[in-house]
Order: sequence, then C-alpha cells, then structure tokens
Amino acid sequence: MRIYKFPFEKVKKDNARIILYGMGNVGKQYLAQCMSSHIKVLFAVDGHNELSFVKMHDVQVYNPKKISELEDHQFDYIVIAMDHDENAKDIKEFIIQLGIPEEKIIYYIDYYDSRKYLRAPELYPWHNPSFSWFGEDLIVSGLFKCMGVDKPTYLDVGCNHPYEGNNTALLYLTGASGVNIDANPNCIQLMNIERPDDVNVCVGVCGGGIL
Repeated sequence: MRIYKFPFEKVKKDNARIILYGMGNVGKQYLAQCMSSHIKVLFAVDGHNELSFVKMHDVQVYNPKKISELEDHQFDYIVIAMDHDENAKDIKEFIIQLGIPEEKIIYYIDYYDSRKYLRAPELYPWHNPSFSWFGEDLIVSGLFKCMGVDKPTYLDVGCNHPYEGNNTALLYLTGASGVNIDANPNCIQLMNIERPDDVNVCVGVCGGGIL
C-alpha cells in the first residue's frame, strides 16, 4: 500500500486555507492528514461525476469548475492530489487557465510503500525481518520471548517512522501495542495510518517534561 504524505513543507502560511484537487486515494489520504493539522480544507474538487456534491470528512466535493468562482483572497493554495505527473501537469494548466496564479498551485508527491518493509519473510522464509537500523528489535523481541511475554506494551520516544528504522514495528506486527511519541507531525500522521492500534502522540520531550 502506498502511503502519500501531504506536502506540508510547501504550505508556507500558518492556518492556510486550501482546496484539494482530486479525491481518489491520494486526495483521501491528504484530507485525513489535514484534518489533524493547522490546515483548513475549504472544499475539494474532482472530475468524476459520482464524487461531485458528496461530502468526505465534512468537506464538500465539487466539480472542478467550482474553482472559477473563487476570488484570490478566498483561499491560499490549491493542492493537486495526483500520483501521475502527466495528469497533474494537465490539471495544473487547466487551473491556470481558470485564472489561478501559478504560485498558488502546489503539486509535490512523496510516498512510501509499506509493503516493501514486509517482504523479507516472503523472499527469505528462514530469515527474521528486522526494521531497526542494527537489529535491535530482534534482540528486544527475543528477550520478551525468553520472559514468556507474547504481547508486551511499549513506549517509543522518537519513533521516526512506522517501519523504517523503527524499534517497535516488529512487536506491533506480532500483536503488541503501545505509545509512540514524536515531535514531527508528518511522522505521527503516518503512524496513525499505518499503526492505528497504537496511541500516537505528537509532542516534544525534554528534560523538564513535555514541550
């Protein structure tokens, strides 16, 4: 499964008001991430008639022609939610033809394929998969097995990513659950998508407490 990361770094304004163009797989993931951020999704547009005039997460979906009704001061950005460059290029040209300044159009795709972290058992059934950088998760998992603990509870401070370089991913895939903490909101949004059985918290931790 491809997990698409909303291009938060391209949104330069605080509390930005955006319009999503495209409500397929990419658009739905973008919308879910925006719902837990400072970004306000005014509405979405999609060229598929069956999606027009429906609501997703209380966000109205319209026909793309809705964009032509906008005035410049009413929104900050239009974010193209597509994973095909050629389609996105055509859509960008269409939006510009509607009178929208190019600097208010964002298209940037970044994703990872969660399946690529799960292939080791399929390719090498005799090999235990490790998600940690240096195999720490195999050591921890082995210690719990020695103690007879099948489903431990963990606290991961600075979890970084649901799988890549993560010390608790192996435990999670064997049925354990816990709390993941990271100051990066993008990381926590990915954790919520990939590891919904965990409690995922976006805070900074310092010597005196929580920032």
